Amino acid sequence: MSYRNIDHGFTPLNQKIDQTIECVLQVAEQLFEDKIKHETEFNDDVKQELKEIMEKIIDCKHQLSLQNVVLNSCIDQLEADEENSDQQANSIEVLDKYHDFDKIFDEKFQQSIQSNTIDYNNHDGYRKLLRWFEDDDRNKSQQSNVDNGDIEMMESEEFSIPIDPICRTEINIPIRNKQCGHLYDKESLFNLFRNNSTIKCPVTGCSNKKMTATDVEEDSRLRILIENARQNQ
Repeated sequence: MSYRNIDHGFTPLNQKIDQTIECVLQVAEQLFEDKIKHETEFNDDVKQELKEIMEKIIDCKHQLSLQNVVLNSCIDQLEADEENSDQQANSIEVLDKYHDFDKIFDEKFQQSIQSNTIDYNNHDGYRKLLRWFEDDDRNKSQQSNVDNGDIEMMESEEFSIPIDPICRTEINIPIRNKQCGHLYDKESLFNLFRNNSTIKCPVTGCSNKKMTATDVEEDSRLRILIENARQNQ
């Protein structure tokens, strides 16, 4: 008997967890955007709460992944034992061995948790959340160093809309390369991808010689700053 076609529910659960992670990031993005554009508060208590929520979600994702691995390992062993029992006519021994399957699974799962500790900083969603906090903290630090009357002037001097390395014009929708960190305008970059699925980084002197559309992502934080700068022009 093969157990591989049984739907254990891991895929839909994993998708739900990923959606929840995106929801937390969207909340952080909205709070940052509201503070920049409408001068609302993004306080440390809210940041800590979002951080703790994200950690719990990542814990769930980590444990779900381990459960999937352990379950597949148990299935591998069960199928191997069944195959041997067919050859040796010891099917009763196999049934006795797996009579308490839940206990076998739990023991293996606890061993897996102990040997696979989680590092939140290795999770992309967690790093993105911290970047929202870092941007806000940086903005607070800048404002604390000037008088209230100078804040607006300081912000206009400190931030300037970056220039797209392809068209040499101001970036509208910022896209960041996950490999080398360079920025591009979304429309300009994807015009290049229409002709070639793989290109080199358009920034002169960059050593990144091979990039695809999957190597870039929208920089939402920078997009908010660009939109705010244009509104204040």
